[in-house]
Amino acid sequence: MLLGSWKVVEISVTKRVGIVYCALCSANLDIVRELNDHVAEGRACGNLGNTHYLLGNFSLAVSFHQEVIHCHFVQYNT
Repeated sequence: MLLGSWKVVEISVTKRVGIVYCALCSANLDIVRELNDHVAEGRACGNLGNTHYLLGNFSLAVSFHQEVIHCHFVQYNT
């Protein structure tokens, strides 16, 4: 029984770390968008997409990964 409770604590801590990481990546995304840096914007969107995927937020993950594709096209078609 004790082992099961440790697993719950581990998942809870991991999820909290993921949420904090999302907040930091979102702040980073705001900054690179202000700087109009499409390469860094794509990287930040990819990080957010991967993190949301790991947190189980699949629709947000897909949305951020679609933004990566958009950043790629903007970068190489301007």
